[in-house]
Amino acid sequence: MALFAAAQSGDEEAVTRILKENPKVLQELDFFGRNALHHALKNGHGAVVAILLKASPLLLYEESSAGLTAVHYAARNGHDNLVEQLLCASPNLISNITPKGVTPLHLAAKHGHSKVVERLLKRRRLLSEAVTVDAWSALHFAANQGHAEVGAQLLAAGPGMIDAFTSTGATALHYAASHGHSTVVAQLLDARPSLINAIDCGNWNALHSAVHSGQEAVAEQLLARCPALINAVDIADHTILHGFLTLNLRLRGPSPRYS
Repeated sequence: MALFAAAQSGDEEAVTRILKENPKVLQELDFFGRNALHHALKNGHGAVVAILLKASPLLLYEESSAGLTAVHYAARNGHDNLVEQLLCASPNLISNITPKGVTPLHLAAKHGHSKVVERLLKRRRLLSEAVTVDAWSALHFAANQGHAEVGAQLLAAGPGMIDAFTSTGATALHYAASHGHSTVVAQLLDARPSLINAIDCGNWNALHSAVHSGQEAVAEQLLARCPALINAVDIADHTILHGFLTLNLRLRGPSPRYS
């Protein structure tokens, strides 16, 4: 659609012309239920965002098929100034959640946008405690992707979230270990040394996660901190050594349970 293409490319002249010719075009949605404002926010075109909102302020509140608002898209794409602009227009959108419980902070943390995270937490510090329907916190998302800077921001805002676990019982440390993010592993354990003993619903600790994902460097890192982890058994009464043997000493990539 012409308006979507113009909005996404930041073509102010084309957007203005299209709206003048047919104002009702703002009601159009793409296959994913996204409107023209959502497209403008993909590449952070602030001028186009202003044009669209002036033509139809209600665009700000429309959700895509996945339940994402304009603030979600701005946060996911790392446009901190636009996040601020949108929240000035409607402050309550900061806590808007999708059907899966995803907030703008979750998306900013997942994609490592520290400036957006900073803005969101400055406005509402308690956002750090929000979790999805699967009990994923922003810290889980950051640890899963290895975003240490964002992890530090989240730990400062909500220190207690370091102990939070998902619906499968996994902590942020499990995910960091499974994906081989050694810096985040160290960050989490420096903040809470006892986290090294945390187990999920299958009795897996972080060492299990690292071993079953072939993350040898992280496995060594964990054992250096706590040699006794080698003796831990999972829910099937299997030791870490059993995991090595069963998996031919190494698996490439994250374990399916932490992918």
